Amino acid sequence: MIHLDGRLENLVPYDQDDLVELWELTNGVRGHNSHSRHVVYVGGASKHKPADFKHYPPKDTRTDEQRKSLETYVKYTILRHPDIIVVGHNQLANKACPSFDVPNWLRSIGIDEKHIL
Repeated sequence: MIHLDGRLENLVPYDQDDLVELWELTNGVRGHNSHSRHVVYVGGASKHKPADFKHYPPKDTRTDEQRKSLETYVKYTILRHPDIIVVGHNQLANKACPSFDVPNWLRSIGIDEKHIL
C-alpha cells in the first residue's frame, strides 16, 4: 500500500522471487492471483458522492509523494523481474481502480513497451 505521504507498507509478506506462493496471494484479480503482485494506494475516489450514486466516483487522487513512490516501486520491480508486465486492475477486471490510465502513466515515466499491457 502506498500511503498519502508516499510511505510503502507491505500488507502481505512476500519473498520477492518470481514465484507467487500460496502464503503470498493477495486475491486482487480472479484468474491472475497465482502469478501477480498487487499494489494499492490510499485514495482513488472523489471526496464527493452525488446523491444518485451508490459509490464515490473514481478519481485520480494520487499525491506527488504517492506518484514518486509508485514510480520508484515499479522501476525497482522491473529491475528485479525483467520479464514483468505491469497492468492496472481496470485492464483485467470491470473495475475503475486504480482511477488512472496505467499504460499512459508507465509511458510517461519511461517504461519500455515490453512491460506494458
